[in-house]
Amino acid sequence: MKRENGLTLTALVITIIILLVLAGVSLRFIVGENGVIEKATTVEAEYNKSEVLEELNLIITEKYLDAYKKATKAGKDAKIEQYYNNEKVIKFLKGYSGGESGEDYTVQDSKIIIEDLVGGTDEYFIRISELNKDISSYAKGKNEENSKDFFFIKKESEDVYKVYYRNSRRENEEIGALQLQPQV
Repeated sequence: MKRENGLTLTALVITIIILLVLAGVSLRFIVGENGVIEKATTVEAEYNKSEVLEELNLIITEKYLDAYKKATKAGKDAKIEQYYNNEKVIKFLKGYSGGESGEDYTVQDSKIIIEDLVGGTDEYFIRISELNKDISSYAKGKNEENSKDFFFIKKESEDVYKVYYRNSRRENEEIGALQLQPQV
């Protein structure tokens, strides 16, 4: 009888050890370096980054359609370039609005989506708070020299503006190019 109790106790200890090892492996799988939680967080961050680019391109497309309506309404001699070009898009995103006849943008509106990036030339800080509310919980950096975790637009050439994300380590990640000539 004593021998059976010893075997039962040994089996119980071995079972507990095996269960602890399995629990450790499961926990590492869930919260470890390449765990399920980290992967889900990474996917969400990448989705938010692409959402910023999509939201900006949607705003630009709406501006293009508005300019197209104005050009159509103005008659045969009017051209869309009178109402829409890269410079006017950037001014529009900075919160300026122009007149119905397509003159230069002069009056600043209340919705300012971008502003000149502090310390940057042809770079524009993106005010995430002015975009989709789902995006605004991400990248809360400010437009300051030592700011961390923010989005910005950089003019690469005359017709190419790209969106970048700067993380807390001050590394820039290219998100994509703005569609300044929308395909409608």
